[in-house]
Parts: sequence; C-alpha cells; structure tokens
Amino acid sequence: MELVILRCLLFSIINFHGFVQASKLLLILMDGFRWDYFDFPDVSLPGFQQIFQEGVRAQYLISEFPTNSYPNFYSIMTGLYPESHGQVSNYMYDVPTGKKFLLGSNDDAMLPLWWEEAEPLWITAEKQASQNMIFMINERKNILTAISKALNIEHQIEHRRTHSKIENKRAYFYDWLGCQVTIRGTNITFCKPYTKVTYPGDLAITLNEGLHLFANNSADLVGLYLESPDAYGHRFGVVSENLKQGLRDIDDVMQAMMSNLTSMGLKEKVNVMMFSDHGMADRTSVVNLTTVIDPDDWIELLASMNIVRIWPKEDKLEKIVQDIQRANFSGVQVYRKEDLPERWHLKDHQRTPPLMVIGNKAQYLITSTRPKVHEYPTGPMVGMHGFDNTDTDMRAMFIATGPAFKKNKVAHPIYNIELYQMMCKILDITAQPHNGTWSNVKDMLDLDTSMATKRSTHDVILVMILGVTLHSMLTIFRIYF
Repeated sequence: MELVILRCLLFSIINFHGFVQASKLLLILMDGFRWDYFDFPDVSLPGFQQIFQEGVRAQYLISEFPTNSYPNFYSIMTGLYPESHGQVSNYMYDVPTGKKFLLGSNDDAMLPLWWEEAEPLWITAEKQASQNMIFMINERKNILTAISKALNIEHQIEHRRTHSKIENKRAYFYDWLGCQVTIRGTNITFCKPYTKVTYPGDLAITLNEGLHLFANNSADLVGLYLESPDAYGHRFGVVSENLKQGLRDIDDVMQAMMSNLTSMGLKEKVNVMMFSDHGMADRTSVVNLTTVIDPDDWIELLASMNIVRIWPKEDKLEKIVQDIQRANFSGVQVYRKEDLPERWHLKDHQRTPPLMVIGNKAQYLITSTRPKVHEYPTGPMVGMHGFDNTDTDMRAMFIATGPAFKKNKVAHPIYNIELYQMMCKILDITAQPHNGTWSNVKDMLDLDTSMATKRSTHDVILVMILGVTLHSMLTIFRIYF
C-alpha cells in the first residue's frame, strides 16, 4: 500500500507542469508614428485610449541619430547605439567589401555582414529557453533524484526523467525588415519578409494570425511591422487628413486586438509592446548642393533627405569641406567624422563616413546623385525625418499593455535602447550586452503581480512539503506497525 502511495506522489512530481512560465510577447513596430499623433483634437482613438488605461505610456520615446528607420529598428531590437550595432544609416557603404546597403529593394542589404555585429532579440530568443523554466526543471530533477535514492526506487523513474525537455523560444515575425537574415548562424522560426508598404488592413491580418499562434502555443514572440504612418507622413504631411484617417484605421485594429485578447483568453498571458522608430516633420526648404560638391572629389556619395554621406578621394576631404563652407548655406553643417557630437553615438564605427553634410530641421538636400526631391504620384515628398534626435518632432512613441505592465501609468521619456531589456525580462531570457539601464524602465513593470510565477513557486514548494511529510509518515508507519 505504501509503495502505491509513493508511486502516485512521484508520478505527480514527475508530471508536474506548474513551472514558471514567461509571458508571451507581441511587438508592433509602427514606422514614423510621432509621439503626439494621439493628441490631435479632431481624431478620436478609443482603442489606443483603452490601451493607455490598461497599460503604460511613455511621454515620448527618444530616437537615436540619425532619426531614420534602420538605425532605430536595430537599436530597439538590440539595446545598442548605432555605432555599436553597426547599422548607422538607411544608406551605408562598406569600404572593405565595396557593398552598399540601400533603403528599398536591395539584396545586398540582407547580407549578414550588415547585421552580425549585434544579436537582435529574435535571434537571442531562438537560442534560449526561459531561465526560470531551466531552473525549475533542474530543481525537479534534483528533488526526484533525492527522493528516489532515499526510497531505493531510482530505476523506476529514470525513463520518465529523460522526458523533461527544455525548448527554446519560438519567434514569428511578419513584414519585419531583416527577419529573413541568418545572423550568427541562427534563423528565426518564421519570417514573412518585408516586400511592400503595410497598411492597417495588413496589420489586422498578421495580428489575427499572431494571436492564434499564441493561443495554440506555437509562438513565444511575435513581431509585426506597420509602415503606413511613415508612408502617409512622407506623402501627405503630418497634419493631413490622409494621415489622420490612417490613425483612425489603425485604432480600429487596436480595438479589435483588445477585444480578441479577451475573447481568446490571452489577456493575462500576452504582453503587447508598441513603439515607433522616429517622428516626422513637414519639409520647409530645399538646398541644392549639386554644383557645390564636385563629383571628381569623392569615391562614394549617399544622400537621403537632410543628410549627405561622403567618402572623399585621397586628399580631397578638406577641399570638399571648404567648398561647402564657402557656399554658406543657412542651416547646413559639414562634419568630419571625428567632430560628430558624442551624444549621437555614431562616430566610432567604420561605416560612418569621413564626411557628413547635415541640413537643419526639414531641409531637403539635393545632390548630383539625388537631383530632386523624392516624387510621389501626388507630388513631391512633404514629410521628412532624420534630424537631430533632440528635436521635438523627431520623438517617437511607446505604449504597452499586459500582465507585466502597470495600469494607467504615464512614464517619463526614455531612449529607445531601453526597450530591449524589458523585452528580455518579459520573455525570461538573458539579454546580450546593451546600452540600457534597468532603473530607467523598471517602474513601468508590475513584476510582483505575475500570478503564473506565484502559482508555480507555491505549487513546487507544496509538492516538496507533501513529499517530505508523506515520506516521514510512511517511515513512522513502518516503525510502529
């Protein structure tokens, strides 16, 4: 009889599944969503308002310089400054290989050489299991070993012990820039590569798929990319009705998401983090550098909106500097690499060019390689970004909701490199070295209310106590009866 009872107890321990389980994490990157788009008086956004009430919102998110997409995408996903992760621009020239990274359709941009100087979140997640899960499984093994040795029945449970399997995280990313790249020998579980501008209708589809992946426990991390705020801002401007209607359309998707999280039983299991890469400002002027920078003086020149990057020919650097300074364009500055401001965290990387010409806020610089303002079917580009990251209009946004976050909280402004450590904490994985500081973000999280953690720890302790108690009772039973 006592052996039957012991076997039942051991079977319960062996098959115990009350481990600490990290929350699922949903990331939504909304390109070009300026920090104050929530505050248009003529735009009602009830979906976002619900998220504010049920989660946290930073006053604003401070982007890295340059305030363009790729440098900030990667800063968010690695927690590193551009000079540390290597993606210093949307347009890069790699001198050793002669390869170029260009925004848009460019196969060379998906080569690992641009991505492997840092390890983004989705790769780190694929390489790791939950740290608490590892701890709990190891603790269970220790308990089983001790009890089985004490009862001299180790051979009867050995085959069950081998079934304790620790699985790494599984990440699914949709329309995400670079998710298809093999980084440090590892690939994501699933990537739908970016191929076109994504709109709210596209987000609704991928969001629905992502929630179902969480519901059937296929995914631990899902990343979704929405480009429409950036596209509308560039094409129509920041106060245009087109952009405002685009915000309303996004809000409809947010309302549906919040409803589906509840109806699918995911509200206490999934954390949602939404953020943008930069802000937007309407173009104010155009500066023509075509006749100022002599094409015979440079090896490579890459221009994008307000920034021109120059790799001069030998002994031509100072000539280019003097030619630009002599033109005396208002608001235009030329920087030697070593003179770039420290706060931009840009100059200590080999891909940062020897010279950068930077226009003032909302100045569009045209050159021999880009001789006119970018054209849309509706006309020239209206909205721009790329300016100093201290500029108010370059501020991005961050909001989050879920069991790991406090409710109805407005947090102080934070740099976007701070988000990475929160993501790792929620996923319960060990972060790679990063530039973030935990004290800057810990107040947003409500880690003490993780019911899964409380229940799991309580249940493990309870099983241990029951095991010891029962063993003691059976020992007494043998002695006296």
